Amino acid sequence: MSDSFPEANPSAPSPSSRVIRWILQLAGFGVFVIVVLVIFGFIFPREYRMSRSITIEAPADRIYDKLASMRAWQEWSNWTEKNPNLTGIKNEYEGPESGTGSTWRWEHPSGNGVQKVTQADRFFRLEVTTTFGDYPPMINSIELEPLNDTDVKVNWDVVGHVRQGPIDGWFSLFLPSMMAPDFEIGLANLKQLCEQEYRDNPVDETAAEETPDPNRPQETVRQ
Repeated sequence: MSDSFPEANPSAPSPSSRVIRWILQLAGFGVFVIVVLVIFGFIFPREYRMSRSITIEAPADRIYDKLASMRAWQEWSNWTEKNPNLTGIKNEYEGPESGTGSTWRWEHPSGNGVQKVTQADRFFRLEVTTTFGDYPPMINSIELEPLNDTDVKVNWDVVGHVRQGPIDGWFSLFLPSMMAPDFEIGLANLKQLCEQEYRDNPVDETAAEETPDPNRPQETVRQ
């Protein structure tokens, strides 16, 4: 009786060839995914928008003063040394103390920037341009909407554009949600600050003299 052994199948893939085939398939799928991501990155819109609002129980003129002065932003904005991620930030101020032309420049290891009041409709509306590094400027439109004798709604709208390129295309999708916490914290700080100051000093004779007549056309200054 003779022993018999199964014949080897020369067409059967070896373990090493199966591994190589699997790696090539995986690499091909990875290249496909990257190509799709790049294509969509170019297709996505370059523009991003975000809006936030808050109601503050304080006169519009007091709220305006905290918004129209870049120095005053240090009292409530989350883009200051109050933010633990911005410790050591260096600030410089240019132009008038308040209103059109008031400018704030900062330097920080995470990035430099400049912010400037470009339009001021006293007590009613501000336009502020913010530029981070070499990114395109971001336009902040801040409106004060009186609701009654004591409450003012602050509407903060932001519009901007990202740079060309697939990475920035994807960045535009997530940028509003990334910025939102800073704006929400800033508005909450602004509310607390203005309401506390109003409680401590409800009568401001200087501000009362300057309170505008809502029926009188307001002068708009641009720069």
